[in-house]
Amino acid sequence: MTDFSATRALFDLPDGVIYMDGNSLGPMPAAVPKQLDRMKRDEWGQ
Repeated sequence: MTDFSATRALFDLPDGVIYMDGNSLGPMPAAVPKQLDRMKRDEWGQ
């Protein structure tokens, strides 16, 4: 069986949650909040 722990670590999922992706955007990648903060500050704010 494949170990997806490295892939799971890329997303902001609470412990114990198994995400069953349907027709949605999926779980938010963990890097997104930091990128949005940078965009608000550096791009939108100027």
